[in-house]
Amino acid sequence: MSANRKVFKRNDRRITRMALRPSVSFAPSAAQNIVKLAKWRERSMRVSCFGSGKDTPSELYEEMKAVGRLLALRGVSIATGAFSGVGMQAPAEGAAGRIPIIGYSYGGRPANSYVTELVDCLELAGNIAFDTDYCLRLAGLLSSDAFIVAGGGGPGTFLELIATINFNQKFWTPRKRTALLEMRSGGSAWNDRMLDELQLWGVLNGDVASAIRVVRSAQQAVRWACDGVES
Repeated sequence: MSANRKVFKRNDRRITRMALRPSVSFAPSAAQNIVKLAKWRERSMRVSCFGSGKDTPSELYEEMKAVGRLLALRGVSIATGAFSGVGMQAPAEGAAGRIPIIGYSYGGRPANSYVTELVDCLELAGNIAFDTDYCLRLAGLLSSDAFIVAGGGGPGTFLELIATINFNQKFWTPRKRTALLEMRSGGSAWNDRMLDELQLWGVLNGDVASAIRVVRSAQQAVRWACDGVES
């Protein structure tokens, strides 16, 4: 077992103990889901998929569906932000019926039909003020073993990518891998040029950059996220 997996499992156990603690105001159903998810994490790897919530058919949507199928063939469970689009619905659709698909929702919005286990972060936040449910959602997604990001998303997807960079630089040892799946080319692409710019800005250091790969296919994304293999 890798050092990362040991750390993740310790974190899952801490969350489980917190969910069962009477002084913490988690709703009962939310606490039950936390316990169930922690048990799954003891048995298998999990990958979080990030990307735009836009639900338009595209080459990238089909490639993210393939990501879901390939992860399912490996028995790797998937976590998403629960809603629609290339980053959330597409991988869940591709993996449907084969593996657990965990959806972290917020704001009381309904999940897509492919989610098998819903963590309602608004319910989880209980009576805590402001947008705590959004923060809990991001924290749940970051607890996965690796990440696959569908390139070209909006500020929400960029926030998720930056969060993985931030945690890799400050907290995670060894670092968690991120595959950035980009089907486009040119100035608007989320590619190595963008990563170079982040390094120039001082946002991304070279050691953390080594955990990120820009890829062009679902197979490359899954191989990097799960195995650390470039192809």
